[in-house]
Amino acid sequence: MKNIYFFFAILFFLSESVFAANWEFFSPQKSVGLSIGITQTGHRFVHSIRYLQRKVIKDSSIRFEFKHEKNFSKNLKITNLDEQVVSETWTPIAGERRQEVNHYRQILVTLKEMIRPFRTLQIEYRLYDYGLGFRYYFPPEFS
Repeated sequence: MKNIYFFFAILFFLSESVFAANWEFFSPQKSVGLSIGITQTGHRFVHSIRYLQRKVIKDSSIRFEFKHEKNFSKNLKITNLDEQVVSETWTPIAGERRQEVNHYRQILVTLKEMIRPFRTLQIEYRLYDYGLGFRYYFPPEFS
């Protein structure tokens, strides 16, 4: 019986120590959740996504492979996090409504390699109450 408790204690410790740093963000009405972090082993950037408290994308890391350069996937650190809530209206050219509401929480994550060539990457997340979008920004010195 002691072995079972020891096993679960080790399992709990390992599951809690996967991230060296971890942040949580939510859409304006909290229906969509985003978790981001850096793993302790390998220093990889990881994100996961929840919808209505159900994990729909489990911990996923990023990896970019290049033809004449080293891969961009590990030895990363988060150097900056910017967060803002956007609420604006816009008028569509055609459609049933006169105005559409654009309401979301935006998170801009800046990642930097801790070893040469010290490249930087930005990931912009937009958390809407009904979904999520993200895109990558590669600064000019990256290419």
